[in-house]
Amino acid sequence: MESGVPLDRVRPDVPVVRGERFVRRWSGGRHAGVRGLARGAGSSVYMVVHAALVAALAESGAGSDVVVGCPVSTRRGEGLEGVVGFFVNTVALRCDVGGGVSFGELLVRVRDADLGAFDRGDVPFNRVVEAVNPPRHPSRNPLFQVLLAQQHHVGRAPGLGGAPGTALPVSTGKAIFDMAIDFSELPGGGMELTVEFGSEVLDRSTVEAVVDGMERLLDGAVAGEDRVIRAVGRVPSVSEGVPEAERGVVAGEETVAVLRRLFSEVLDQPDVRDEDNFFDLGGHSLTAMRLINAIERELGVRPRVAALFGHPTPAGLAGHLPTDPSAPPELGGHAPVQGPVPLSYEQERLWILEAMSGVGTLYHVPWAWRTRGPLDTAALRGAMEDLITDHAILRTRFPQVNGVPVQDVLPAGRSPLDFAELATDEEKVADAVAAAARATFRLEDEPPVRVRVFTLRNDDHVILMCLHHMITDDRSMPLLAMELSRAYAARLGGGPVPGAPAHPQFADYARWQRRTSRIEPDSGGVGFWRGVLRGVPVESGVPLDRVRPDVPVVRGERFVRRWSGGRHAGVRGLARGAGSSVYMVVHAALVAALAESGAGSDVVVGCPVSTRRGEGLEGVVGFFVNTVALRCDVGGGVSFGELLVRVRDADLGAFDRGDVPFNRVVEAVNPPRHPSRNPLFQVLLAQQHHTRLVPDLDGGAVSTPFPVASSEAAFDLAIAFSELPGGGMELTVEFGSEVLDRSTVEAVVDGMERLLDGAVAGEDRVIRAVGRVPSVSEGVPEAERGVVAGEETVAVLRRLFSEVLDQPDVRDEDNFFDLGGHSLTAMRLLARVKEHFGVRVPVRTLMKKPRLLSLAGEIESRADGDVQRR
Repeated sequence: MESGVPLDRVRPDVPVVRGERFVRRWSGGRHAGVRGLARGAGSSVYMVVHAALVAALAESGAGSDVVVGCPVSTRRGEGLEGVVGFFVNTVALRCDVGGGVSFGELLVRVRDADLGAFDRGDVPFNRVVEAVNPPRHPSRNPLFQVLLAQQHHVGRAPGLGGAPGTALPVSTGKAIFDMAIDFSELPGGGMELTVEFGSEVLDRSTVEAVVDGMERLLDGAVAGEDRVIRAVGRVPSVSEGVPEAERGVVAGEETVAVLRRLFSEVLDQPDVRDEDNFFDLGGHSLTAMRLINAIERELGVRPRVAALFGHPTPAGLAGHLPTDPSAPPELGGHAPVQGPVPLSYEQERLWILEAMSGVGTLYHVPWAWRTRGPLDTAALRGAMEDLITDHAILRTRFPQVNGVPVQDVLPAGRSPLDFAELATDEEKVADAVAAAARATFRLEDEPPVRVRVFTLRNDDHVILMCLHHMITDDRSMPLLAMELSRAYAARLGGGPVPGAPAHPQFADYARWQRRTSRIEPDSGGVGFWRGVLRGVPVESGVPLDRVRPDVPVVRGERFVRRWSGGRHAGVRGLARGAGSSVYMVVHAALVAALAESGAGSDVVVGCPVSTRRGEGLEGVVGFFVNTVALRCDVGGGVSFGELLVRVRDADLGAFDRGDVPFNRVVEAVNPPRHPSRNPLFQVLLAQQHHTRLVPDLDGGAVSTPFPVASSEAAFDLAIAFSELPGGGMELTVEFGSEVLDRSTVEAVVDGMERLLDGAVAGEDRVIRAVGRVPSVSEGVPEAERGVVAGEETVAVLRRLFSEVLDQPDVRDEDNFFDLGGHSLTAMRLLARVKEHFGVRVPVRTLMKKPRLLSLAGEIESRADGDVQRR
């Protein structure tokens, strides 16, 4: 909303017009230096001055996301050079100054941004504003508040009757923008800058400090100093972008009443008042998304996540609902399944991850509980079978058709339940449960559901229901617990078994998603992520203790940290004070701890988000989880309070676009691949809400959660935290033990705790990011170096690359992913490889050897191995 000089006074609710002006003259030496910088960077003088302005604004408190306006000529048609008139459009030049960028690197970013904008300078600025639709304010120019213009005809005056004319400056005492700089190159050398600013919101000293900063940056760059730009985070005013006249909008009582009811239903709180705060009532990021979905269904409008965080009461939110209708197409009821069903985007990502890992247990979801008291195992088995009948996803397998995975839903009654009873004792039960949870599923052949009942004594059992993540998520587990309890009670009593409430099935959702989603490479959602993640670090996480291997890292360890009720209350207080959530506070602490542990100032953390948006999905069991990459800049000597604001803004923007499949984001950003590194981020932070869930089995039995040990890790570091009902928090920390030591990971968690305790105590210390020094071979698997293959194999593989990627000219040294390949096209390529060469190449091998020659050598090696074995 605001991108410019931080104001000295509050922006008034009427247009700002009073202004002042001053002139700066730059020497011929500085002018020559600027021209030299432009020549060396393949840019223009305008771009060099623009880069200096962006850097000076960022270091003056404008933040790392700086937008500057630029007037451009629209004299394009034939014969217009001699026409008098107004041929000027305006473009908004946006530049990211985050990540500890040097001035030389910033100049490259500015050059690229400017060239892209100038190529599209014929799009009327009004139309751009309509399309972007930023919040309006009567005294703020939309999209940018600082203008930079290069003038070419200053100082000219007509000569009359042979008498020369001299141009005289005219001061209007007005300003259109917060700040505008017009500069010109003088004929004999040197430059002149006319600086105009809005004196109702800015002091002259503030504006002069920005120009001073530009001069220092340019003089340093000319002298060969390529220093890092330290962006100072912008802390927006609470009312920034909201005119006073719009605050405190009184909404209709009917709308407020609907919101009260929806707050009550989502939070399971019986009496919600107009002024009750959603987050004080127990709301969090996940329930916030459920509330937004419910509002969309009930009122036909979809508020942004930021609106709920900014106005978290029924009365407040009612006055800030959008007026434009925005509801997803109706999902409708259940349609009979005939033939293969496509995977949902979420399932597709998970299927590919498992295929690349080469490990069939990484994405198992073990749910275990201990039952003391009488247990009727026949009734339990029958109740489990009832679940499978009611939820088609529990009887779904995942074969491939032409190299593409699909859902194959088995008919009810023809999907036998994998159920077994086993005897054990107290000493062996934990290992027995863990072993049963680790046993692999054959996804292509069987539905991934397994039930084991371990009997210690007649009245003491441990029950394990293990599912694959392809068929369940955090929200599905309470549904299964509730329906299992109901079905067991009915079986135990001999009465009719109640069926699940009528709702769509997961296959209906997958078909609806594919039918209604249009995730094109140039779509707005993909474009948002491409912009946010442009130039993302190849590695962004805990600096490794050991070199990353060329095969997927799966061995892991896990430990638990419990935080006291006092620390929990402090975290909630920080969230309330910053207009954020508990997740955002923990996220900020993690980002800061990573930055101070050597991750650098550009930190990316993954976050799972729910995609249950369509009508009727609340009661559907399935995998409704996408992943978003949350990027945050910790540079510029930011304090923890300022970092929390940055994190909050980054998270809100990401959550609003959480429906863009992560696979499509990876394709658009196209980061360097490595078989043992998750793309875009290597650290995951998740908030869990159903960690201590157990079914209520009738008949006098008492059930309690039973922990299941795990020795695998999907990420370098993953932290899953939950808020405990009686107060306190529990963090489950999982890490890849092949690349990290436990002491390294514990030090990160220790750092989080120190930061949070200090912030709760009122200490707002500066975060000192330690620069990351990447490994020389980072992102280049050893297996890629030096490979020879036969010409016939190479020629066939060239053709397959060309056909699968729709690329006419493929060279031997081309990289599959650099040509636009992604995980799903990788599966198609390898299916064609198997068809043509008769050898099976795993996806993880293609990740290790994505170049055509390297893959050809691997194919020949595997073919030779098959011949020798035969």
